[in-house]
Amino acid sequence: MTPITGWVDDAGHFAFDPGQRDQLSARFRVLAGKVVVLDVQEQSTYRSRAANNYYWGVVVAAAVEATGQDAETIHAFWKDQFLPDETKQVEFFHHLTGMRVRHTVRPASTTKQSGQKFFDYVELCRQWLVEWYNVTTPDPDPAYWRARVRPAAGTSGRPAPVDG
Repeated sequence: MTPITGWVDDAGHFAFDPGQRDQLSARFRVLAGKVVVLDVQEQSTYRSRAANNYYWGVVVAAAVEATGQDAETIHAFWKDQFLPDETKQVEFFHHLTGMRVRHTVRPASTTKQSGQKFFDYVELCRQWLVEWYNVTTPDPDPAYWRARVRPAAGTSGRPAPVDG
């Protein structure tokens, strides 16, 4: 089942898009008479799986086709170009020989970027593709970035609170 997302208003009522009400009702009808578990949790600030799929399946794939480089090389290059320079020194000590090895690493990663930071990173990658290869990629579905804008109170389209 696709998760039902929404928000809790100031009065403590759960609200969601009206289109999801039918989906939820249909699921409950299938489960009629059964014991169910309802898991309510705060939405993650990490990027969605769909955002990750868009990056690798659309943006990186377009770069692979345009440049002839493999996907991991493109990803490593863009990380080096667009992520903050966060170098650190690591040291290893061999317990038998006493030998010490010091090395500078740059652990830049997109893995735990929030939705907005990942969106900004992907936009930089898309912009690079246009500037260097004149390659455009389709705009992502806004839901990919979990950048949902909550309708203002009193406007049409405001989801109805769920009674209960």
